Amino acid sequence: MSADDQPGVSSLSYDDSDLDDIGKLLENLNITSVDEFLKQYDYDHLFPPVVHHLSSSASISLMVCYILIFCLGLIGNLLVIIVVAANRSMQTVTNVFIVSLAVSDVMISVLSVPFTLVEAITAGWVMGLFMCKLVNFMTLLSAISSVLTLTCIAVDRYNAICQPLKSRIIHTTTRAAKLLCFVWSAAVIMASPLLFVFELHVVGEVRNDQNYTLCQEMWRYPQQKMAFTFFLVAVTYLVPLGLMLFLYVRICHHLWVRNPIGPTDLQQLNAVSTLKYKKKATKMLVLVVVLFFICWTPYHVVTVRREFPSLKDNEKNRLLVACITLLALSNSCLNPIVYAFLNGNFKQSFVATLKCRKTKVSPINITQNVPLSGSNI
Repeated sequence: MSADDQPGVSSLSYDDSDLDDIGKLLENLNITSVDEFLKQYDYDHLFPPVVHHLSSSASISLMVCYILIFCLGLIGNLLVIIVVAANRSMQTVTNVFIVSLAVSDVMISVLSVPFTLVEAITAGWVMGLFMCKLVNFMTLLSAISSVLTLTCIAVDRYNAICQPLKSRIIHTTTRAAKLLCFVWSAAVIMASPLLFVFELHVVGEVRNDQNYTLCQEMWRYPQQKMAFTFFLVAVTYLVPLGLMLFLYVRICHHLWVRNPIGPTDLQQLNAVSTLKYKKKATKMLVLVVVLFFICWTPYHVVTVRREFPSLKDNEKNRLLVACITLLALSNSCLNPIVYAFLNGNFKQSFVATLKCRKTKVSPINITQNVPLSGSNI
């Protein structure tokens, strides 16, 4: 079956008349190959390469980095899920959201990292139409669910710290689970167009007379692709970033300005200890948010930049895009590291799980369950 006969596969190649004209030109110039012509006359712009190969050193470097991210992301996030599931005292509202983040990161580790690596080091897409659609859909789904979950965490922390009376009513794991159902449903809806627009696109390379299959978005009109890209960047990046920045500024003002820990608090040992843990928990969650946006900001910038045709497609830019994608996907392995260093309970539970033994979590160290003036964090 040819490329034109396969569903979801379009082709773009030079027709016979183009090849005849090229052959006649080479014959008149007494040149035997296109490469010799390009080298001799420096007319590379006449026959630009359709695909760009990475160097061997660049491919090996990417392989090492992607494999490291895959292992750390998969093992670390599975540990987070196991720890929370196995310890009832760890099953708090904030940890329910953290498990949702871990699930998103596991999906990225399993379905995005290895296949993105293959796409980066090969000249074309070699995994078929089904994986073309699935990988891009799952990557976007995981990214959207992650940023929406981080937004939910920020709202939850704001209510628990700045509005404790309201938090006592709505601060439940049942409500968190329902909210996460909404988050994942919204993520599926926003990512679903990729299941329909990603197609296989066969292009011909005149330099070596080979065909390459690319996995690309094939919208009916270019304006549709641009509108969808800008919508995703706004809804899943700019708006959540602005909201989380506002909420965490309010939280930090409440904890560090309105309720500073000082000498006058020494008689209220329990309140002081609780406030310290709230501050520590807030630092951990803020760091998670900061890392997310550091990792994904370059990716969104490149996504928007690609909507403008002046961006050249060459080996240098292909490597740059591969590294930026690597940075975005690396976020999947960072959260468990943050938990291990900034949350004593997660650290103890990680070690206990790896040693295949149970651990007893001290309630005072569960930053999400420490009471203060009727509120839980």
